[in-house]
Amino acid sequence: MKYRAEIDGLRALAVVPVILFHAGFELFSGGFVGVDVFFVISGYLITTILIDDIENKRFSIVNFYERRARRIMPALFFIVTLTLFFSLLYLPPHALKDVGESVVAVSFFLSNIFFYWEVDYFANTAELAPLLHTWSLAVEEQYYVLFPIFLILTWSFGKNKVFWMIVVMAAISLLLSEWGWRKDVQANFYLTPARAWEILAGSIAAFIVRENGVQKNDLLALLGLAAIIFSIFFYDENIPFPSVYALMPVIGVVLLVLYGGKETLAAKLLSIKVFVRVGLISYSLYLSHNIVFALSRNIGIGLSDITIKITLISVSIILALISFFLIEKPFRNIKASKFTYLIISAVLAILFAAVGFTLHKTDGLKVWKLSRLTANHAAQVIDAAAELAERRREETEFLARAAKPFDVNTPTRNVLILGDSKSADMYLSIMRTYEGGYYQFRRLYLDDTEMHGNLLNNSLNENLGAVISSTIFEQSDEIVLTATWQRATNSNVASFVEFLLNQGKKVSVVSTSNFNDVASLSYEIAQRQLSDEHVREYLFENIRQDWRRQYLELKETLQEQNMEVQFLDKLNVFCDLNLRTCNLRDSRGWYIYDSGHLTLNGADFFGRYILNNWFIEAN
Repeated sequence: MKYRAEIDGLRALAVVPVILFHAGFELFSGGFVGVDVFFVISGYLITTILIDDIENKRFSIVNFYERRARRIMPALFFIVTLTLFFSLLYLPPHALKDVGESVVAVSFFLSNIFFYWEVDYFANTAELAPLLHTWSLAVEEQYYVLFPIFLILTWSFGKNKVFWMIVVMAAISLLLSEWGWRKDVQANFYLTPARAWEILAGSIAAFIVRENGVQKNDLLALLGLAAIIFSIFFYDENIPFPSVYALMPVIGVVLLVLYGGKETLAAKLLSIKVFVRVGLISYSLYLSHNIVFALSRNIGIGLSDITIKITLISVSIILALISFFLIEKPFRNIKASKFTYLIISAVLAILFAAVGFTLHKTDGLKVWKLSRLTANHAAQVIDAAAELAERRREETEFLARAAKPFDVNTPTRNVLILGDSKSADMYLSIMRTYEGGYYQFRRLYLDDTEMHGNLLNNSLNENLGAVISSTIFEQSDEIVLTATWQRATNSNVASFVEFLLNQGKKVSVVSTSNFNDVASLSYEIAQRQLSDEHVREYLFENIRQDWRRQYLELKETLQEQNMEVQFLDKLNVFCDLNLRTCNLRDSRGWYIYDSGHLTLNGADFFGRYILNNWFIEAN
């Protein structure tokens, strides 16, 4: 296969936006589409290699898998080793257990399935998972395993028929993704069936290039480049993905592959040396950046400061260079038989899986980790799993009553709390502490799509429609909206607030109280043996200021439109913003067990504050 420098430049265009998106640069709100660009490139390159081998009668499934192992495994094992090393040193037991479980999944290229079960890619907690980004490697590996077998089984039908089979499969996968984001957003995002069409688009391009060669068409090549760039800057996490929206970056890559001959302006731009060199290390760079960001967040280094962002990106680049020159390149050329290399790779994968399983079974080496602290300091470390289990047992009873209609025979002020998981926090806090008779409280759940997406104009938003048409909504006097607010959808939230006000509802908007993972912070505090004064200052330093700004900007948006809305700033419950201190615990324990969700002790504390300051009994 003839080398195309512009493809390496295209890899740079894929990896840089992904890194800047994960670093929190809001300008690159659609940087996640870089993964989709990688998918198309992989489909194109792998299919080209396979067709060459099959047509020249030199194809061997063992050879193919061995080449893939040489390309992927050494750098991946290096990054997993670094992740385990630093996790063992710095992470608390609960986070180390999570890392161990993800290592098992990564070892068998099943991390997309694992993270489908465990993590919402765009959720707050996703930023704490150092190996989350390996979900895309799992998708590609699953393609590498199955696609060569498909070609071998179908090649006898003729290349033209195989091509149309791939077109049909891609179309089915695209339709599945368009259906999937409406039914199961997580499965649609992570799992291969809804992603296959993006890789198969590259395969389709490979067949066309094989037949017609790479064409020179400046207009179409520039149009493809523009489509990718547009997606990077104008898409955001509220765009259903993958879906027909993903056609823009995918078709953009296909146009560049088909019409970006080396004499085109687009190809010349992508072939600039700096782009090509970044593209050459793009795999190692993709692997390294997320572990640097996630492990930093786990130990209390947020990415809200531009200096920290640049520093961590620089560390990622250094790691990538080490990985590329000392691991990735040498192992591609190492002299070993194909079977030996595959066997060694399999053995190492099993060893990593065994280490990960051990971390799972020992709850992240909990006994050993806590034994390194004094008994007094060990007692200060949050047992996140125990706090969550205790809370769930308690909230089950309250949430079962949360959706019952208001008692209309009692003259009360009816308050309906709407929102994501933060609404359960608020409802639980109130119901555990409220003993008055002036208010009735109810709560209905709206997921992230409903809270942050197009709240009014999405006809497919069945749950929101059910809320608006419900008896509880009709009976309510006040609506409290509480969620992890996002800047990209302020205008949608404003439209929804306007709708509520037009319905005659009093509206309150509650901020979040997000921190870097408090369970991890508690372990760091115990390790460093911080005094109470320093703890309060340390907790303030670990407020997620980016999430804070998003609430403040929503508040500004609503105020600019002169909407009569009550704003309830949850952060003031826990922090003195003037003194720059926060208090998240008392003698009974911690108030928050993760980035912002309340423990039962925290629910009691928050509930008392709410009832003394926000919902005051009328005389």
